[in-house]
Amino acid sequence: MTLSEASARPAGLWRIVLRGLAKRCPRCGRGPLYARWASLHRHCPECDLLYLENQGDPWFFQLVLDRALFVLPIIAALFFGLHRYDLTLFLVLCAVLVGAFFYTTPNRYGACVALDYYARLRTGTVDSEASAREKVEGDRSGEDEH
Repeated sequence: MTLSEASARPAGLWRIVLRGLAKRCPRCGRGPLYARWASLHRHCPECDLLYLENQGDPWFFQLVLDRALFVLPIIAALFFGLHRYDLTLFLVLCAVLVGAFFYTTPNRYGACVALDYYARLRTGTVDSEASAREKVEGDRSGEDEH
């Protein structure tokens, strides 16, 4: 799939997020997001999408997702007094949440990269980043000639 084919038919929000959760490129769904467990590729090898324009772009999505899935359940358990009712159950809940937090890190971050891509798609900055990357690569090849 070429860059023009991938950008001609953008997927919907849920498909983009599901691709991110599956650790695949949010645009084409074929290229891997990660080189290793949590080492993000710079761009998609299939459609050449730059995953993150700036490192740290999806921090908002990651912050909200992490708090909603892992911090709020512990706060709710504390608020409703689960630790006073059954301390063992509360500690098991905390251990399961902490384990799930670490185990699902690549999937959650993939969803955050996908949400960042969707935001860039909606604002129209995805196409401009491709032309900016081509310009930078053109400048580098021009430097090599001198």
